[in-house]
Amino acid sequence: MRYTASAVLSVVLFSACCTRRPAYVTVPQKQFRSAEPAALPLEPQDRDQLLAFFSHGGNRYARGEVSDDAAKEHRRALDALADPRNLSVRTNRPARDFCDMAVILCGQTALFHNRRVVQQVVDARDDRPPFPAPLAVTDGHYWWIFRHSHGVLTGVVVVREVQRQTAEKTP
Repeated sequence: MRYTASAVLSVVLFSACCTRRPAYVTVPQKQFRSAEPAALPLEPQDRDQLLAFFSHGGNRYARGEVSDDAAKEHRRALDALADPRNLSVRTNRPARDFCDMAVILCGQTALFHNRRVVQQVVDARDDRPPFPAPLAVTDGHYWWIFRHSHGVLTGVVVVREVQRQTAEKTP
């Protein structure tokens, strides 16, 4: 019995020391995000701006273009966002997977399959957290942050994924 209690205590203490990556997305400085949120359904000029953002590796001020490994899927996602029939979302129940919420959109592109949705978006430009909370989903290189209202996606901003590092205390 004494060994069991100490084993349980060890597991609890060990798990408390392990850290998990925070479940939030930070909107980086202007250079690493697309222009202000593009209204949905996506208009041709907004689509072109997002394609230019991807072709510059998520750096609006980059001088040269870089190859976009996911260019085909990015185009497919942008085409899907231009069609109002693809913009419905189910936000009335909790979901961990983005495709559980945006079923029709995910049927048009594989970019968001098996990707977790994050609703904690930190944007220093906002005076207070937006309501309803945006839906953020990563494609592995970029975060797509969707605004929504009454079960419909209404806007999107794309930001380059920025890895967060936490400082560790050294003894």
